[in-house]
Amino acid sequence: MVPSPFLHDPHVMVSLIPSVKPTINTQSSFFFGRPGSTVMLPCQASGRPRPQVSWVWQGRVLQGDDHYGVVYNGSLVVYSVNEGDGGEYKCIAQNTAGIAQITVNLVVG
Repeated sequence: MVPSPFLHDPHVMVSLIPSVKPTINTQSSFFFGRPGSTVMLPCQASGRPRPQVSWVWQGRVLQGDDHYGVVYNGSLVVYSVNEGDGGEYKCIAQNTAGIAQITVNLVVG
């Protein structure tokens, strides 16, 4: 804690919390789904401040819709998987301290 030079009360203290670059924890880089099933691709990101997570597939940022959803912990849910959903998915976690990314593969069959 340090005295705040911006406040007139010398007894007011300001706590400085350092930023921490995001990290992503995942157990695997390959995931399998059957056509018609629902698959969750994990992307558990941590950092300070809490990182914003986005997913990119075939060069486009995936938005939540009736086929894709991003859940609270950053994982991507693919609903009603079809053959065309296979391939590389990139999870990107970003905050004011930096950026981290991983690539996971979805195999459909």
